[in-house]
Amino acid sequence: MSLKCNPTYSCIQLYTRRLECAMQHQSIRSKTSDIVQQLGIDGMSSDESEHDGHCGEATYYILHKEWRSHNVTVWLHLLDSLHL
Repeated sequence: MSLKCNPTYSCIQLYTRRLECAMQHQSIRSKTSDIVQQLGIDGMSSDESEHDGHCGEATYYILHKEWRSHNVTVWLHLLDSLHL
């Protein structure tokens, strides 16, 4: 069972980053900003990382949330890739 993220600092950062990214891209602004705002901070995924065996560099894993629509996840991944 997947749980929503507790409002930790990393979830707040992720929410803020995604919302700012959504607002910066006019062509997707209305759709993506609505998605992020409706999910809220509690709807963001917590970070899962591992430092072992990677020369001190963190490896982040994408966590699939059973409670989240596949289409919503696609939009969130788009925002994440636009941020990079």
